[in-house]
Amino acid sequence: MTLLALILTLLSLAALAAGWVVAGLEGARAEALAGPVGPVRRGILFVWPFAANRGAAANDHARRAGKAQIAIIASVMVAVAAASIYTNLKRPRPAVPAPASMPAPAPSKS
Repeated sequence: MTLLALILTLLSLAALAAGWVVAGLEGARAEALAGPVGPVRRGILFVWPFAANRGAAANDHARRAGKAQIAIIASVMVAVAAASIYTNLKRPRPAVPAPASMPAPAPSKS
């Protein structure tokens, strides 16, 4: 189960990276169809793909950028949940203490 959680964490991080690249590229293409895009704006879109202006260009590239942004958010949620499961399963549990021996009964004063 631990290995499954680790694999799911790594796969969702890979999906996060792929979604980030797709969102940046498609966002830049969508804005390029609406007008010229300078190198600074392209850099901003690659660093933060959520900055794409989808209102200016309602085209296929803008739709793909929006879907990639949703995939980024979903990948982050799955990665965090899987990492939490992994760390909970890998955490060392304290050993159960041995039962204490019964103390001798107190001597009677009578």
